[in-house]
Amino acid sequence: MLFGIERTVIEGVRVELETVVLSVRPRSREKQRCGVCGRHCPREDCGEGRRRWRALDLGTTFAYLEADAPRVYCKQHHVVVAAVPWARHDSRFTIAFEDQCCWLAVNTSKKAVAELMRVTWRTVGSICKRVADEEIAARDLLAGLKRIGIDDFSYRKGHRYLTVVVDHDTGRLLWAAPGRDRKTVEQFFDLLGKERCEQIELVSCDMAESGDQARPHPAGPTSRGTARTSSPNSSATSTASATRKRSCCSTRGSRGPDDVGWHHSSSSPKRSPNNVQGSRQR
Repeated sequence: MLFGIERTVIEGVRVELETVVLSVRPRSREKQRCGVCGRHCPREDCGEGRRRWRALDLGTTFAYLEADAPRVYCKQHHVVVAAVPWARHDSRFTIAFEDQCCWLAVNTSKKAVAELMRVTWRTVGSICKRVADEEIAARDLLAGLKRIGIDDFSYRKGHRYLTVVVDHDTGRLLWAAPGRDRKTVEQFFDLLGKERCEQIELVSCDMAESGDQARPHPAGPTSRGTARTSSPNSSATSTASATRKRSCCSTRGSRGPDDVGWHHSSSSPKRSPNNVQGSRQR
């Protein structure tokens, strides 16, 4: 448990120039599995020989796991490197190492994580993507949606935008994609599917064209027009405008046109010519 590895047999330990190397192998039940789907598969060849995976550091000392990396033949994924219980597929780091990098990336900057874990910042990004893809594949983030919100924001100079979809009930980010037009939002509804579109009760968005025109419809994932769309900004603006109009009309009506010499029109109030001439004669 010092290196965060399970279902593994440690064959030996050696020290090489301030680096600890553990010779390991999977247990019998974990051998000859497809690295993608995890099914038991026949052995293809020895692959590229022995391989090393970066493990959690022992203080300031680097630590590695070293083991054979044979290849197996999967009916679905064909020839791939066999899975190992201590690392994800197509990764040179252990699962414990990647999980710690992701936790640090959530709570601090990528640059700080790179300096602490002694890897490049590009490596931190690839680790986060690999872990996120695994978690997303293991759960359905779009199940049971009732109320969602759609918005877009600029993330770089040059009018580059991201469209995001959030769940109002849980506050979780559900989906994000580059762009801010109608086609971008339709990608989300196509991913949502027909049955899930029928379960949506409310969609909130601003006055942007992408959110106003793209709405779920029971007839299909890209049809629009049946979900109740709530636009808080537009409703608040219209309410304030109506209140100002009623206030101005009531104020003008109380004064009367004969008292101050104003008359009402569809545009702006103007001085009556008769009242102006009469005031000059006085």
